[in-house]
Amino acid sequence: VCTSQPVASFHHVLQSVPTSPSFDNQPISTSCLRRQSHEPTTSALTSIRGNRNLWAGLTTEAAGDDNAHQSFLITDSLHIDNANRPSVWQTTNNPRDQLALLVVAVGLVVSVFNVQGSYNNQVYLQLQWMTIVLGLTSGIFTLGQVATGYQIDQSTNGRRLLVSDRNVNIYAGCYVLSVSWLACRASRICPHELTKLDAILPWVAAVVFALSALKPAITLWNPGEIFLDNSTTPPLSETELVRARGLLAIGLLACVFAPDCIAFALGGSDWWNRVTLLHPSQSTLESSTAMFALYVNEASMISHRCAKAGVAPFRVIVPAFAIVCLVLAIVPCAAALFWLGDDISFFSFYHE
Repeated sequence: VCTSQPVASFHHVLQSVPTSPSFDNQPISTSCLRRQSHEPTTSALTSIRGNRNLWAGLTTEAAGDDNAHQSFLITDSLHIDNANRPSVWQTTNNPRDQLALLVVAVGLVVSVFNVQGSYNNQVYLQLQWMTIVLGLTSGIFTLGQVATGYQIDQSTNGRRLLVSDRNVNIYAGCYVLSVSWLACRASRICPHELTKLDAILPWVAAVVFALSALKPAITLWNPGEIFLDNSTTPPLSETELVRARGLLAIGLLACVFAPDCIAFALGGSDWWNRVTLLHPSQSTLESSTAMFALYVNEASMISHRCAKAGVAPFRVIVPAFAIVCLVLAIVPCAAALFWLGDDISFFSFYHE
């Protein structure tokens, strides 16, 4: 029944959108007795629609402003317009990514040296030192990120293993520390004090390299159905499947360092001294390949953070990262095998 008091249901509608002061809470004429109490007048509908359009425009604009702060680790950013995406510079303009970019820049210089076959000079040794120091620093900073929550997407904490942003950063930090240790231990600039830890550090690094493939595999295939409760550990989304497959591919390559670690753990300095006498360039090769892995890891995490922020969808980021891997790892590794081929061993040095 229509009365001279504001209609409750219509007043509730008005509260959900901005309304004009002249219309809000005004009594409805008794001439509307034949109308239902929830049916507003034509003029009221016009006012509401206009205000709703205004409100929709404001919320759309606000959503565009917030795109840079969204995370797209679970659902890719395919629906975001290019105009609303943050730039690479906006995303990487922070201390963590600037350190990673510095590592990648050093990696580009090292790649040039490998393509040219320039190893026997002080500059390459200095680049090795710089890479090792930056790698250790990056690993410590990454674990510090996890501890403090800096640039960690907390909304993915309940996701399965390595698709959690927190877990993938733990993995990256441990991995970069491990390859930095291997790059130093295998090089000609390894300090004597580091060799005293051959009973401990090689085993730790071997476990990290083994888990580099094992954890993505568990994330993907859920062996033994260990993730049964979908309310606490939901199934992987399409975007998470893409990410997990990429991590598995990288992890399988990382496993090639595990035999080196086990050999160092079992043979120590005596074994490595024999190897470097029999194969003079083995030290350069093993140290350099570990450095290549370090560069790729840093580039991988930059790509991860850019895709997470919505700079570009994963379907664009992943091919771009493959090109970066080609430049930072595959090409220089092939060049190193070409230039150092006469003074290295592929497999026999493990038991020499």
